[in-house]
Amino acid sequence: NDGEKIERYSPFDHSHLLGTVVQATAKDVAETLSRSQIAYREWAQVSVESRAQKLEALANLLEHNRNEWMSLLVYEAGKTLDDAVSELR
Repeated sequence: NDGEKIERYSPFDHSHLLGTVVQATAKDVAETLSRSQIAYREWAQVSVESRAQKLEALANLLEHNRNEWMSLLVYEAGKTLDDAVSELR
């Protein structure tokens, strides 16, 4: 990837570096869109029952790890606790 590297800091502590991300290039976006179209066609072949089971499993994982997700939303995204709870619902 030839994209620009961008440092991301905590919204609560601007001296705390959370990490570095790389800005997507036009080529990255085109490749991602192409892959998403392939994934969409594959997902469309999955039965409704199987999709529902997969989405239910994902919801269960999110609920099981709810506290960790809320902490990330508060610390890394600057959300209030109430906003983090609402976002996870």
